[in-house]
Amino acid sequence: TDLGNASNARHITIRVVKKYTIAYPHLVAHKVTRLIITNTIPIDCLIGHGRQIINTPLINPQDSRMRPTLMHGFWFNDSHLPSTVLEGGWLYKSSPRSTIKWFDFGNSVGVYSQGVYPNGSKGDYRNNLDTKGIFVLGSTTNLKKIGLKIQVWDFYSDNIFNTFFAQMDYNLLLEKGKKPVKLIIGAQYLRQNAINNGGNIDQNKTYFEKNGQSTAYGGRLGIGNNRAQFTINYSRITDEGRFLFPREWGREPFYTFLTRERTEGCGDVQAYMMNYTEVFKGQNLKMGFGLGYYELPDVKNTALNKYGLPSYVQANVEVRYSIKKGFYKGLDMHWILAYKKNEGNIYGNEKYRLNKVDMLNANWVLNYRF
Repeated sequence: TDLGNASNARHITIRVVKKYTIAYPHLVAHKVTRLIITNTIPIDCLIGHGRQIINTPLINPQDSRMRPTLMHGFWFNDSHLPSTVLEGGWLYKSSPRSTIKWFDFGNSVGVYSQGVYPNGSKGDYRNNLDTKGIFVLGSTTNLKKIGLKIQVWDFYSDNIFNTFFAQMDYNLLLEKGKKPVKLIIGAQYLRQNAINNGGNIDQNKTYFEKNGQSTAYGGRLGIGNNRAQFTINYSRITDEGRFLFPREWGREPFYTFLTRERTEGCGDVQAYMMNYTEVFKGQNLKMGFGLGYYELPDVKNTALNKYGLPSYVQANVEVRYSIKKGFYKGLDMHWILAYKKNEGNIYGNEKYRLNKVDMLNANWVLNYRF
C-alpha cells in the first residue's frame, strides 16, 4: 500500500520500534501530517488518513492511466506478524481513474457505463446509492522458504454488497542453481452477496439486485525462472448471478484478466488464457504476450450480461522499458497492443460490436516518476 503518493494527503503513521517518543513533522508541500510513536516492542504499524493510492485485489490504481484511481479514508498496514501483513480500512471517497473530481463513495459508482439491469432496463444507479463507504480487511501470508503465498480479503460495501476473495499461489522449485526452474500453481475463489437492497430500496435505481449473489473460481498452472514465466489460466463465474464490482474502484483480480477488457458484469463465464512474460538482462526491458478465449452469455441474456458483450478472443502484446539511473532516471515507457475478435452472435446489431469486439487498440504510455 502506498500511503504517500497522492498530493493533498494527511497521514498519521504509527511506528512501534524503540522508546516512547512522539514527533509531529509537518510537510507543508504535500499537506502531510505524521504522528510517530516508538516502543521497545518490535512492531511496525502504519495508519494513514487522507487521499491515498490503495492496492488490493479489487480496489487498485488500475492499469496504464496517467491518473490512477485514488481513494480517501483511513488505512492501516500492520506487519508485526511473521511473514504476514494485515491491512485494511474504511474508504468513503473516490476519484476514479482518468477523472479529476472526488466523489462520495456511492456517487462514484456509475461514473462509467451503467449497463442494464437483469430485466433489461437501463441502469440508473448513479447518484442513487445510499452507502457510508467500503470497509476492507485483508491478510497476506508469504512463506518464501517454501514458495507459498496466501491472500484472504473481505470487501464490505455498506448497504450494497459484500465480496470475499481468497487466492493461493505456490512455486515449487524443480531445479536449483544460478537459473532455478519453478512450477507455478495457483487457485482463486470469490463470493458475493447483496447487502439489504443493494444500494437503494427502489430496485430500478439500485446497484446490486436484492438477494443477488455470485461465485467465481479459477486456477493457474505454469513454469518459470527468475526472468521468464509461462502460465495457462482458467476462470469460471457460475450462472447463479453476475459478478459485480464497480469499475470505478479497480480492476478484477482473475488470473485470466487481460488489459483492455473485463468479465465484470457477467455470470456463467468460462475464460481460458495463456500468458508469457520475460524480463531482460538489466531489468530495464519487460515484454509480455497474452492470448485468451472468453465464453460469455448471449448478448440478449441481460440477466447474466450487463454490458451486452459477446464472446471473444483477445490477444495482447505489451512492452515496458524503464530507465533506472542517469539523467532520465524514473522515465517509464509502456506500449500496449490489444486485438479482440468477436466469437458470439450479435444479431446484426452493431451496438454489440462497436468498441467491444473486432477492434484493435494501441497505446503508448509515458510516465515520469520522481
